[in-house]
Amino acid sequence: MTTTGDEIRCAACGKTFPWNVRFAGRKVRCPCGQVMDYPQQQPASHSEDDLYDLVPDAPTAQRAPQSAAPAASPPPPPEPKPPAVLGYRNPSTAALKPDLDVDQIKNFTGPLWILGGGLAIEACITLWNARTDVGAAMLHLVVNVGVDTILMMVGVLIAARVRQINIGSFGSALLRLAAVSIAPAAVSDLLAPVALFIPILGFLGLFVVSFALYFALLGMFFDLDESDTWLCVWVIFLINLAVYFGERWVR
Repeated sequence: MTTTGDEIRCAACGKTFPWNVRFAGRKVRCPCGQVMDYPQQQPASHSEDDLYDLVPDAPTAQRAPQSAAPAASPPPPPEPKPPAVLGYRNPSTAALKPDLDVDQIKNFTGPLWILGGGLAIEACITLWNARTDVGAAMLHLVVNVGVDTILMMVGVLIAARVRQINIGSFGSALLRLAAVSIAPAAVSDLLAPVALFIPILGFLGLFVVSFALYFALLGMFFDLDESDTWLCVWVIFLINLAVYFGERWVR
């Protein structure tokens, strides 16, 4: 809508209308269909033509605020490469040595070697001293070792029952006790020629060495502390003493 003097002109068709106070400030429609904002006041006679927006622009759909795109996370740092290992540091299976099986050595390997070595020494000494009747001498050796082992086994079982000692399997215990039985005797027979040159003290020292070896092997093979080892020694001693006097009484 434009104003010319005191007239209102339609911007669409150019038709003019006189200003009327009853339409002031209202929206009016031209016969051509154009909708116009009617001036609030009568235009001045010499005012410049003013250009009005007849119909406000249709409100644009309010766009939903776009959510800010999530900030891209920084790329993960590259994984460090493992340091190169020099050739001479590469472990080889051939160079790896298995750990020693202490239980195997204590329960089987050690007693077996001691028993074999003791029997070999005692057999050689027995053959040397009884050259006329070798069979009887060897039988006597085996019987003595067997009887001593059985008596020791009885003593150890009694002590183990009293002190709640775990002695392992029966076969392994017999093997260990046989080694304990033969080792002091073999060492004593080997050192006997030397003890002959030292009257009294020589044989006393021989007894101390044999008993110390007996005591140490018994405690080591059965994991006994000092008090438990002394208990086993005393029980075995009393059993041997009872057998000795029992044989004398029977005879």
